[in-house]
This record gives sequence, C-alpha cells and structure tokens, in this order.
Amino acid sequence: MPAEKRDAAQAAQETEIYVEGYNKSTIQDHAAELEAFKQSCQQRDQALLQALTPEEFERYEMNTTPAGTELARRTIGMQPTDDEFQQMFRIAYTNWVDTGGVYGRWRASPVPREQIVAADQQMNESLKSALGPDRFLDYQMAVSGTGQQMRNFAARFQLQRETMAQAFQLQTQIDQLSRTAVRTANPDSTTGVPSPPPQVPDVQSQLQQILGPELWQDWMLGKDLRVNLDP
Repeated sequence: MPAEKRDAAQAAQETEIYVEGYNKSTIQDHAAELEAFKQSCQQRDQALLQALTPEEFERYEMNTTPAGTELARRTIGMQPTDDEFQQMFRIAYTNWVDTGGVYGRWRASPVPREQIVAADQQMNESLKSALGPDRFLDYQMAVSGTGQQMRNFAARFQLQRETMAQAFQLQTQIDQLSRTAVRTANPDSTTGVPSPPPQVPDVQSQLQQILGPELWQDWMLGKDLRVNLDP
C-alpha cells in the first residue's frame, strides 16, 4: 500500500480510538455511549473510504476488525485461501451484526436468543453453500475442539478422510446429546448424577464400528486426556 494511503488509514484509526476513549470516560449512559461509538466508527469509515478503494477497505476490515481477526484465529487449521477467507468474512460479519454486534463490540446490542440461534444456523448454511461440503467440513473441524482433536487423531493413525468425517460427526452428536442430558435429566436420587439418555450409547456403538475396536479405544483414552505442564 502506498505511504499516503497507509498514513491516511492510520490517522483515521487513531482518531477513532481517541474519540472512543474520550466518550467512554465522559459519557456515563450506556445507550448514549454506544450511539456515540457508532458515530465515531461511521466517521472513521468515511475517512477510510476517501483514501482507500472499496476492495482495500474490505481488506482493511478483514485484518483489523474482531470479526475478521477472530475468524482468522479460529480457522488456522483450515488454512483458507484468500478467496475463501473473503467469502467467510462477509458471512461472519453479517452474523456479527445479526447477533447484536456493533462494529468492534461483540453483541453490544441485546437481541433475543432465538435470533442468535437463527443467525448462527444461517451462517453455517451460508458457509456450507459458499465453501462446498468438503471445505465446510474443514471449517467445522477447525473451529471446534473436537474437530481439532479428530484431525490430529486422523493424521496420527492415517485415517481415510471419509472415516475421519464420519467419526467427527458422530462424536459431535455424542457431545451434543451429553450436554442435553446434563441440562435436562433429573439427577439420580442416590448419586446426584444425571443418567445419560439412551441415544448416547447407541451413537457410541456407531463410532466404535466406524473406527474399529483398537482405534476406538485409542480415541476414548486420548480425547479427554489433559497434560499437566506444571514444573
């Protein structure tokens, strides 16, 4: 980027940071301060668009806004191409706004939980449509702890991609059923521990069939293993 564009972008961003800090320290009402934040961000964007092309402005947003930087951090294991990341950022930023995000502030405006759930579902559907099933699977595995573990497990034991994908989907289903059980089941009268719903053993058996007895045993031993790095 030419020096004059870089300097103009830096000046616009520094001005917005100063104005935001001043407003935070002087405006006590949350709603009023949030409205002032919106205005300062809009003024920054106007200044940026005077110096940058629309393409450069979008690239700037991808590299500086939390919606972009957090997406980049979460998808490290996926290694998206520039074109993929651009499509993903547009979808993620729409979700950011639909779930109450205001520029760089995550869920600054309260929205109903149902709206958040619907927006997240729409984001996943849009990502799958934009990326295709194969790359969407890479995205899903990159952004979840279970997926990262399964990807490492597959690399260690040289699992075929189809086997890895099936195992990941089954383990994700097991995790969801287990969380539902903890939230909804009545504690056992003697132990105080909720009993797992019958679906969990059923899905566990499917996972065991997919991996085979030995690999299933290795997966079960390793997935919850926590290494203590204390000296």
